[in-house]
Amino acid sequence: MGSGVSAEMLANSSQEEVQKAYAEQSPEGQEKLKEALSKMGEKSSLCASPAQTKEPKSPSSAKRPLMDLLQQGYTNCQQSLLLLPKFEEMFGSMDADANGKVKVSELGPCADMMVHAVEGVESKEELMKQFDANGDGVLTKEEWAKVSEQAVKSIQSKMAKGMISRGDGEDWSEEMKPVWAELKAKIEKLV
Repeated sequence: MGSGVSAEMLANSSQEEVQKAYAEQSPEGQEKLKEALSKMGEKSSLCASPAQTKEPKSPSSAKRPLMDLLQQGYTNCQQSLLLLPKFEEMFGSMDADANGKVKVSELGPCADMMVHAVEGVESKEELMKQFDANGDGVLTKEEWAKVSEQAVKSIQSKMAKGMISRGDGEDWSEEMKPVWAELKAKIEKLV
């Protein structure tokens, strides 16, 4: 259903909590939540769109879920650094003959993921050429560490660019503009 919210979780919630959870869902998530609550005979009538609610939201509270989402995205972007050791561990699973070197033929599905993550690389062969520092046709563990580092940087950059684009495309209230400016400055350091 998205955002970790289920109808069961909302069954004993207040009207405000149900409406808040509903408002934070994507349109598809809103429909699923409404259906699930309806099947349970619970508060589906509370899943009104913001225009249908009796209390109008202030501009800042209407934008708060988006700001929270962007802040969570920033946190996730920072946490992508935690992928680095995992990517580096992949080397052992690819080094089939345990000689401390990986040939193109040994680059398996793990490398496919790296090909998609690293900007400017379209194939395993290109990955090998770009990161095989000494040109011997194989990647050492140290060279693979550089592949891993570049993949994490690329992932961070793509996430950050998407968040900046989304945030800049928003018509922030005067109250939220400085909040967005501060968050954007942090995000820009990841690009």
